Amino acid sequence: MPFWLAGIFAGLIAGLVMAILAMWFTWLVGKGFLYPLRLTAGFVERNAALEGVTAPALGVVLHFGMSVLLGVFLAAILSGFSTPRLHSDAGQALVFGLIYALIIWAINQFGILRWADPLMAERMPPVAFGLAHAIFGAVLGFLIIVFMNR
Repeated sequence: MPFWLAGIFAGLIAGLVMAILAMWFTWLVGKGFLYPLRLTAGFVERNAALEGVTAPALGVVLHFGMSVLLGVFLAAILSGFSTPRLHSDAGQALVFGLIYALIIWAINQFGILRWADPLMAERMPPVAFGLAHAIFGAVLGFLIIVFMNR
């Protein structure tokens, strides 16, 4: 499978895993199942994100759009390695994906998020957000290699 297609599929699946975990966590702490999607919508809707009817749908579009972009980018990086071992070692790709996602989380959490989506920066617990990114990255890296080897 071409790297870009592997990145799309892996990004969608890893994004789904991340969304489910984040929604489950916010439901457990009493914020509601759709809370992460509303916070994601804050990137566009700002203050209306918590009350708006369309906010969860917008959050889904933004979340999965970013998941696909990050998936294609990581797939391009992984396909660029000339080491045949990395192309066949899903464990290495899993670790690489985890590190990749944690770097993205750190840049997002301590830089971009503060001006791009202040609502999420203020209300999403950093540890839970980081853990969700780590799981996203591990799933993403693993699936990219699995799909690229098909």
